[in-house]
Parts: sequence; structure tokens; C-alpha cells
Amino acid sequence: MVAFNRTNGLLVLVAILIAVAPSSRAQSDKQKQTFESAVFLLESCSTVDRRGRHIALIRALRHLHDPQLKPLFASLVQSPYTPFKVHGILGLAECEEDKTLDLVRIAAIDDSSEQAQIVSAAMDAKLLSDEQAQQILDWPGIDNSIQIVVSTQLIKAGLFKQREVLQAATQSDNLARKHLSLMLLGQLGDAEALVQFGELNQSDRRERDQVRYMLLGTALQFDFNTIGPWALQVAAEPDANRKLATRALKTALRFNAPGAVELWKQRFSSTTDLAQLMRLSLIAIQLAPWLDGQLYQIMAGHDDERISRLGKSALSVVNKKNVADGIVAVIDLDYAPANRWAMSYALHHAAPADAAQIHTAFIRAYERTANRNRARRLEDAVLATQSLYELDSTSATALLRPILEDEQTPVLLTQGILLGLIRCGVPSAHQVINDLPPFKNDDASQLALLLRARYGQGLGADDLGELALMVRGGGLRKGALRIQAAWLYLKITNQTDAALAQMLGE
Repeated sequence: MVAFNRTNGLLVLVAILIAVAPSSRAQSDKQKQTFESAVFLLESCSTVDRRGRHIALIRALRHLHDPQLKPLFASLVQSPYTPFKVHGILGLAECEEDKTLDLVRIAAIDDSSEQAQIVSAAMDAKLLSDEQAQQILDWPGIDNSIQIVVSTQLIKAGLFKQREVLQAATQSDNLARKHLSLMLLGQLGDAEALVQFGELNQSDRRERDQVRYMLLGTALQFDFNTIGPWALQVAAEPDANRKLATRALKTALRFNAPGAVELWKQRFSSTTDLAQLMRLSLIAIQLAPWLDGQLYQIMAGHDDERISRLGKSALSVVNKKNVADGIVAVIDLDYAPANRWAMSYALHHAAPADAAQIHTAFIRAYERTANRNRARRLEDAVLATQSLYELDSTSATALLRPILEDEQTPVLLTQGILLGLIRCGVPSAHQVINDLPPFKNDDASQLALLLRARYGQGLGADDLGELALMVRGGGLRKGALRIQAAWLYLKITNQTDAALAQMLGE
């Protein structure tokens, strides 16, 4: 044994210092690297990428609805790049507790086309109130095209009173503006306005069909039913392109235009082309909440199993009997267009109990799907998880926990469920994984950590170190998740102000 003396003590002290100092410096270096990586990701939001990466990153930050992000969104509003302005203004509104759109910022924009894009995007995002739509309509000097856009919302709400705005637009040489205003006047009871749509059908202008397609879509979106007879005329044109004719027939059926059902039947019975039969079937099932059962009876009796099952499913909706079972039978077909209808029905029309059963079926379907379709099924499972939890968090937790606990659950499905919970707008989503044993898969573990960080759950030193690793590019492959991890790391470490200042050059 070596006797301890002053010399040996100094040697030991030096050895300790040598061992500790580099570790301390390494820790400091990692913290600096993490901060710089987070700032780099934030800066990427304002750098146009030809692959659209910048938009995905901005959307990911918008999804957080964090008031501390206001300086970043405000900086985007000042950009000369229109998409940045759109996302900046929408992001600022989403940071407000009452989701209030800042009309002053919109009014300050000189370019009327940019104003129109922002207003349209705000309407699509449900961020423009009827009161604000009326304010925009009354702005002095506002471009007539923007007035027409907000008029669609006010007419649907039954609050529109300024016909002179529409009358002025009917004199426009812009084919879209003119005929949109005519359609709106027709919705207000002006039958003569709709007569002028015959001129549009006869027009030889290159943009005619694009305008007609837009008008049909607007009518479907805002329930402008007086356009039904004109839609049937378009659907019946022998030389109409397939995309236009399909939307026109759907619109005519949706608004019960006289002769629309007969046209569908005639086309269904006069073809043996399976692709055309499927197109007609898909048009029909999308309208199940509004049509009677005669089209679906025809489909239900067809020899093709897919068409027959679609018809029976739609009949369950019409008859309001075993609705969820009927739609789950469609999900089992594993046919992408039918799946989109089933998901849409669950989101927008189904009773809560039926919606829960349909969402559950989408989650469970992943495990019995052929490999070639699993990527699509996984996307369905992510959306179904998000919707299921937002619909009924208690029932969703009871369903999802056993799936996450089961070691036989496919790893990608586990990741998909966690991603769906991250996307939820419900702060309690982390409760689904509370007290669960650690996930063995690294990607699942990181998603679980991001979920806990997303909703303000306390993180220990090891967890914070793992979150920092994600920010620096270790593990997470999706930029949208990584930038969320970056922002959450900055919040937890109280560095948001410093990061924004460096990003914005302040």
C-alpha cells in the first residue's frame, strides 16, 4: 500500500481535476451545440426550401399554439414571401387564447392578392369570425375580390346584406370573380343570375373548366344548393373531362337536382368498366348523409364485392342502423378511396359512439394489413388516434393503453399511436402513457418523451439530455418533430428569448 502524503494528495487532486474538467467542458459544449441546433431549426422556418421543408417546420410550430412564439410569427409577416405572411398571421391568431385574427396586420398589407390569400386561408382554418368577415367587407377601398371571398362565409351564415358588392363583381372580366358573384346572387334568390351560367358553359376561354371546377367545389363547401341544376348540365356534357364531370354529378346529387339520380343510374347500368363503376359508387357513398337508399340498393346487389359492400355500408347510414358495423366492413376492404370516406364520415357525421368504433377499427386494421399498404394504414391509425382522444379522452385512454403495453403490438403502430397523441389538441394526452414501462424501441421512447415535453410534464436530467440529443439530430428523422423538440427544450431550459433574439438578429 502506498502511504498517503502531501505529494500523493496533490497527485490525486490533479488527477481528479483532469478527469472532471473535460467532462464539465464537454457538458457545456453539448449545451451550446443544442442551443445552436435549436436556433438553426428556427432559422430554417424563414428560409425557403424547394422541397417545402420550411412550410412543414412552420406548421409544426403553429400546432404548439404557444404565445411565446409570437415574435417568430410576427417576423414572418414582414417577409416579402407570401406563404410566410400567410403562416405568420395564422400563427399569431392561433397563439391567442380566443384565436383572434389580427385584422390590422392584414389591412396593412398593400398587395390585394396577398390579402385575398390570407383571408381565404383564415377562412379555411376557421379563424375568421362572421363579425370579422363583416368588418373586412366594410373596409374602405378594399379590393372587390376580397369582398367576394368573405361574402361566401356571410351568405352561408345568413348574415349578408350588401348585394351591391356582388353586383359590381358581375361586371368583372375575371371569369372566376364574375361567376362566383353570380352564384352567390343565385343563392340569395336571384334566378336571373343563374341563367347567365349558360354563357360560361359556352365560353371558349382557356380557364373555363378550371373556373367551373372551382365553382362546384365552392358550392359543395358552403352548401350553395341553388347551383344544382347547372351542375347537372355540366355533368351531362358528353365531352366534359372526367374530373369535372365527376364533381358536377356529385354536386347535382348533393343538392337533389331533378334528373341527377336518373343520370347516375343510367351511367351505372350502361357500363361494365369496373373503374367507372367504382367512381360512381364513391360519389354515391360520399353523399349517404343526404340521399335516400335507392342508389345504394343498386350497389348492394352488384356482383363485385367492393361495390356491394360500399352499397350496404351506405344503406346502414341511410337507415341509421348498425352504422359503425357497416363502415367497419368498408375499412376491412383496405381500399384507399373508401377508407377516406369512412374517416371523413367518422370525423364529420358519425354519432360519438359510432365514431369511436370507426376510429378504433382504423387503429386495429394496421396489424392485419398487407405490407404494401401498411404505410397508408399507419397514417390512418395516426389520425384515428388523434381524433379518438379528442372525442373522448377517457375511453381513448382505456383503449390505447393496452395496445401500447402489449409487446406483440407492431413497433410502427406503437409509434403511430404516440404520434397521434402528440398531434392532439388536448393537454391531457400524455396521461395515456403515464406509468407505462419504458418503450424498448428507441424511436417510440423519443416520441413518448416528446409527448411528455409537449404537455409540460416534468423531465429529469436524463430525459432532458435525451431531448437535447433529439434537437441535435439524434433519432428523430422528421423535421417537424425535431423543431417541436427544439422549441420545447428551449422552453424547459428558459432559453426561448435568447434563441429568438439570435434568430431575429436582435
